[in-house]
Amino acid sequence: MLVVGFALYDIRHKRVPNKALVLSLPFFLSAPVLPIYVQNPSQIPSVLLGALLGSAIGFGVLLAAALFSKPGAGVGGGDIKLAAAMGFAYGANEMLCILLTASLLCIPVVIICRKAKHGQALSLPFVPFMAVGCLVVAGIRILI
Repeated sequence: MLVVGFALYDIRHKRVPNKALVLSLPFFLSAPVLPIYVQNPSQIPSVLLGALLGSAIGFGVLLAAALFSKPGAGVGGGDIKLAAAMGFAYGANEMLCILLTASLLCIPVVIICRKAKHGQALSLPFVPFMAVGCLVVAGIRILI
């Protein structure tokens, strides 16, 4: 639900607010630990390692995308920070699934919008695509 709020804000303002990111950090940081703490506290170190890896993946992939895109037409800093927080909450495998889903959904939208703008620079909010990726991960968790 938290990511959906960020997605709606990103659609409207084309940015991710830093204050909201800071306020949401306790939720993102506690998400992987709380269920394990209740069930089997001895697994916390391995869960934290997976969470850190997921955070590094979310941060690294979007940072690379930002570095390789044109200024003002790529992934922004808020997207990168949010992906790092999401990666911590979801872990490595789920974050990869979120980013893959978001990227695959974004490609046709970019192609259609670029044709409509006749090849001009394009700025799309990426968080809504990541939110759909979260829904895909939630659906996979339910099925498994």
